[in-house]
Amino acid sequence: MGQRLCDIDYSLDIIQRVFESDLVSDSSEKTPIALFDYEDFYVAPFQSHGCQYKYYTLQEHRRLIDSKCDELYDAASNTDNHAQRLDDVFSTLVKCEWRAREQTPEEIVHRAHQVLARMPSVPVELPDSLVSLPLAYFTGNKKSWKHLKVLSFPCKNLIRLVLYGASTVSRGWVAGTPQETLNGVAEVTDRATLKSTLSSSETERQRWFIVRCFLWSFWQRARTIFLYFNLRFHFKVRFEDTSNIHYWSRNFDVSPGLSMVKLSEMAAEEGKPDNMCSWAFRLLRTDSIALGLEFRLFHDRFSSIFGQEPARCRRGSDEPCDGAHYSHCLRFVGAHVEDQSAHDTSCNHMSNFETKVKWDEDSYRAVLGSRAVLIVDTETESGRLRYCAASERTLAISHVWSHGQGGRPGTGINSCLHSRYCRLARSFDCDSYWIDTTCIPEDHKLRKEAISCINSTFYQSRAVLVCDKDLMKVDVTDMSIQLKESLLVASLMCDWNIRAWTILEATKGREKIFLLCKDGKTVEFRRLVFDVYHHGNIALAVFATFLPHMCPWENEGKQLNSIEERFKEALPISVAGTWLSHRPASRPGDDVVIWSLLLGPGRDPSSNGLDFWKAHVGNSIPTGFLVSSAPRLTAPGLSWAPQSPFAAPNKLKNKQSNKISDFIRPSKGQDTAYGKITDDGLEGPWLVYRFQSRLKLLKKTLKAPPRQLSSRLSSSPLDQELDKIRHRFLPYHHYGALLRPLPSVSYSRFDSGGKFPDYTEQGTLIVVCSTKDEDWNSNKWLVSWKWRGVYKWPTDVDLPSFGKLNFWIA
Repeated sequence: MGQRLCDIDYSLDIIQRVFESDLVSDSSEKTPIALFDYEDFYVAPFQSHGCQYKYYTLQEHRRLIDSKCDELYDAASNTDNHAQRLDDVFSTLVKCEWRAREQTPEEIVHRAHQVLARMPSVPVELPDSLVSLPLAYFTGNKKSWKHLKVLSFPCKNLIRLVLYGASTVSRGWVAGTPQETLNGVAEVTDRATLKSTLSSSETERQRWFIVRCFLWSFWQRARTIFLYFNLRFHFKVRFEDTSNIHYWSRNFDVSPGLSMVKLSEMAAEEGKPDNMCSWAFRLLRTDSIALGLEFRLFHDRFSSIFGQEPARCRRGSDEPCDGAHYSHCLRFVGAHVEDQSAHDTSCNHMSNFETKVKWDEDSYRAVLGSRAVLIVDTETESGRLRYCAASERTLAISHVWSHGQGGRPGTGINSCLHSRYCRLARSFDCDSYWIDTTCIPEDHKLRKEAISCINSTFYQSRAVLVCDKDLMKVDVTDMSIQLKESLLVASLMCDWNIRAWTILEATKGREKIFLLCKDGKTVEFRRLVFDVYHHGNIALAVFATFLPHMCPWENEGKQLNSIEERFKEALPISVAGTWLSHRPASRPGDDVVIWSLLLGPGRDPSSNGLDFWKAHVGNSIPTGFLVSSAPRLTAPGLSWAPQSPFAAPNKLKNKQSNKISDFIRPSKGQDTAYGKITDDGLEGPWLVYRFQSRLKLLKKTLKAPPRQLSSRLSSSPLDQELDKIRHRFLPYHHYGALLRPLPSVSYSRFDSGGKFPDYTEQGTLIVVCSTKDEDWNSNKWLVSWKWRGVYKWPTDVDLPSFGKLNFWIA
């Protein structure tokens, strides 16, 4: 049993009663073990005319939503038992059935209780004033957020959701069902917020506030539960292949004038430690998965181990960066370390007096394939590194170059570091160790050969040791569950996790990652994650979702034990690209090399974007992945192709606005239509809107009769936005096209029009293309377009009408 954290009365008796109320006796193998069905008010059983379903019209749908909101409002009007009445109404929205076929009822109830007991007691606070609320809405005599009765009431539907996850533990979690529930509740909350805004009296506003508190409390807790059970699913299958739809949350208003996305941003920033890197944290909180998550304990766990440690974001300052752009942070760019002379913490030598152990070049060249430092022979010889073939008895060391352990075999490594790694290698029963400092020479041919072997080195190694200066300060002598939670947070925020090479090394060796901590003690990351997942706070455990490259996984319930099987595993281009999109490499071209290596064996790694994409001619790529600020190639047929996976724009400032250029990370795009890579360009379907060139528009305006001229010159907000795009992206005589990725699946019935979710902080992402072909407005396939860039269309301007079109971008 994990630590009890939640103060809500989720007792075994209450969970048992909820379970038994939905338990059915049918145990047929053809029936599902568990059913969790949310009433979305879009379809209903329909028996006549031989049809199975009736689809509600939009007007019928809205009337049903309004009716349910009114029921909740009436329930909130009785201050004596409003929480119970709200729960009674809300529970009618979900239909559940349990069949205790593979687990006993006691096992299911016990699993659910373990989860609910580790939930946070209080959800993120809504900003509405509580002063005028009647005291009857609170427990005790104190008017505060945490004392609202609706927040401490054991919600039946939340218990049902956890029972659904506990019932499906052996079959896998069906993510779509809970996600539809979240989006359905979001729609009801949005409608309740609108009714609250339109209220004519203080009493009405108070009752709608209680309704919103109840719905928001469920939504945020259910969001955490959803990610928690989804994480368990990832432990069983490939972590990285999850589609975006499983994480997409419908945006909705939680308070008048305040959206869920904005509240999530505000709540995430609250309590952020002063020494936490602002850019690294921004990357975390703006990820779509982070929407609605609880960050209070995240910040607390970070502070518990790093206290007043100075930030390393600014040169000559202990303050963190401003978080406005990656270029403002030395942890991401500009942290050049001239003196690669780090020492072991137990070493008393100064850098100038430390003996360096250099390579035996003849020994290195005598070994074929991946080389590792042979610890026995090296120590018996005089100051020279001896080599052997890397094997299953090799300790692979992954470190941060800017932390001072860099260098090359010819310049050597401090003897104290060599002794440390020999000592650690022995503790893992290894006969050798690998670190790039000693095993990747500067010689171009040898370097290329060594890099081509990195995948196999980390796959077959006995253990992968993470060396990060922040993690190495953590004392793990007394490993409480709170300390394990802190280490999980530290792993997410440390320098090691924001670099490109280290993500490759972690991905290839993720089943056996160990963190190097204070006094040379090591912590197995696999056990750390599972301990936090099974015994820690649920709100912290879900942050492991942000570490897919570190979390171990199983394929179809079977651990991949053989090196050959693991070596065959590869990431899709888009998944590897999103992982690297915000993780820089110090050496130019290395990010493309790493991108190639993440895709698995079968081809030599490419050192530049042109060779990378030419190697993938004939393959397909999700169009949604391409929507980013990554600079593009200029070669014919490749104007759409990113030069590298790193999404930083070439120009840090926009010439027109003199503002910092947007850093737009790509999504994996796996739920968008795929485009085929050909020798002549990218071919595939998009949502498209085409418009005239500046030249044609000017000619039309000048030819207009005088009475029409003034109307042409006073353009609409849409026309003004198009004019901005023309001036920023298009040559004077070129026609333009706006593109949006075409969803390959229906994201949600709660947003009409097939709207594709993007996760920018402001606006909608639009791809801008141009052509000078006079057939620009025809549907001819042979019209060739050129990629010009990505534009954020503002939220306060209506989008033009897009239509599906097969498109050729050369």
